Amino acid sequence: MSKTQIATGGIADDAVTSAKATGRGVTLADQWRIDSDISLSADTSKLIDSDWEQVDTDGFSNLGSSMSQSSGIWTFPSTGIYQIAWVTQIKSPSQGATYAGGGIYTTTDNSSYDIASDNYNSIYHANGKASITTSFIFDVTNTTTHKVKLYALCEFASTLHGASTLNRTYVTFMKLGDT
Repeated sequence: MSKTQIATGGIADDAVTSAKATGRGVTLADQWRIDSDISLSADTSKLIDSDWEQVDTDGFSNLGSSMSQSSGIWTFPSTGIYQIAWVTQIKSPSQGATYAGGGIYTTTDNSSYDIASDNYNSIYHANGKASITTSFIFDVTNTTTHKVKLYALCEFASTLHGASTLNRTYVTFMKLGDT
């Protein structure tokens, strides 16, 4: 039986061999969700600091160590380069909203936070929903000082939609490699 050659898309053979030998690649994948609805005040950024649960249904299994959070501040289990994908599902009240969104705050000194990423959408119908995704790649060089917080925002008083049996509002953390 002969070997089948697979196109590498320009990746050198020794790079593939090196990656296999060192175990590089995704070494952590973890997902958390809001397990119940959270009220959002009109035009006020809301830190999501409660109602978190690690996904535990429908065959979920995390890869590697788990993330942890306390009062909405996320701690990384090890240094590395992480992709953070924050998905918010916002339910509007009796009117639509011109904007609804979410964002990711980061700190590298465990003190001052900056908005690293945000994204917005519109809800055009009364009692409608909008799903918003924002993502950021964060180089965590120190697990004591490098932290993340997540927030949601809507033009009108509304609801951040949560559930304990499926993902509606959730965050995915993936460690892409070493720092």
